[in-house]
Amino acid sequence: FAVGGGEGPFRVETTQGGARLRLSVPTAESGDVDLARSADVLVITHGAYRRLLTLPSALARMQVSGARVREGELQVSFVEEES
Repeated sequence: FAVGGGEGPFRVETTQGGARLRLSVPTAESGDVDLARSADVLVITHGAYRRLLTLPSALARMQVSGARVREGELQVSFVEEES
C-alpha cells in the first residue's frame, strides 16, 4: 500500500475544552446537513447521501456540542463529558 498524502477525509483539531472535527462537504450549505450519533459513529446525511464516520477514540469519549457548515466544510464541535 502507498503511504497516504494530503489532509485525509477529515481533520481533528484541539480547542479550549474540547475538539473540532472538520469534514469537506463542498456542495452543502447551512441547513443541508443532518447529524446523528450512535455510540462511536457519527452519521452525516446530505441530500440522498449518507456517510458513517467512526470517531477516533478521543472524540468518541466526548459529546457533540454543535455543528455548522462554513465555506464547504462541516465543522462539528465536541466537549468533554461532564462527570
